[in-house]
Parts: sequence; structure tokens; C-alpha cells
Amino acid sequence: MHWFITSVEKNNNKWIIQGIQEEHGVLDCIITRTNLQDELALNLEYNEGRGLCVISHQEVYRIEIEIDNHLNKWLDRDKLEKVSADEARYFDDEYYMGLPAIVFCFWKGMINTDI
Repeated sequence: MHWFITSVEKNNNKWIIQGIQEEHGVLDCIITRTNLQDELALNLEYNEGRGLCVISHQEVYRIEIEIDNHLNKWLDRDKLEKVSADEARYFDDEYYMGLPAIVFCFWKGMINTDI
């Protein structure tokens, strides 16, 4: 499945990524930077929609992905500027959205996997 990114918003330790694909697919992602102790204290379940990329004990990224078919959201986002998800840069001229390359690749693998 090929995605087009419509927005990337970085707010402190959180990245909010939105996108679309043909056939009215809508992508909503949140990547949160935290540490291993705080993340494990949340006692979350990790699955195809939520992954954990550990760089070190002090640098951990929770990647949460939601994919839906939603016509109205798709129509709103289709009006926005779009960049192929296969690009290394999106809207801010910062490679990999300012994420470590391994986290970016982890996220990219999650959105490109057909389940």
C-alpha cells in the first residue's frame, strides 16, 4: 500500500503524522519519545498498530498507527499538499522527520506492511 503524507507536526517529544492513500485510506500516526522505565510502566500491549523501538534505556519511541477508510477525512486531506511516504523529507526539510533513521525505518515498515 502506498501512502502520501499530508502533515507532520513535531511537538516536543511527539510527532503527529497524517496521510492518505488511494481508495479512501486514511493514516494517523503518533510517535512518542520516552524512556524505557516510563514506557514499561504504562503496561501497554504492542501489536501491528503499536510498536516500540528501543535505542537505549533513555531513548525509546512508541509508534502508534491507525489506518481507516474514512471518506470525509480523506476528502479533507486530499486537498492538502501531499508528499510520497517514500521520500526521506516531508515538509520541514529535516531528514526522517527529525527521528533517528532506525525509528523512521521502523515506522515506515509498519505503514507499508499489509496484514
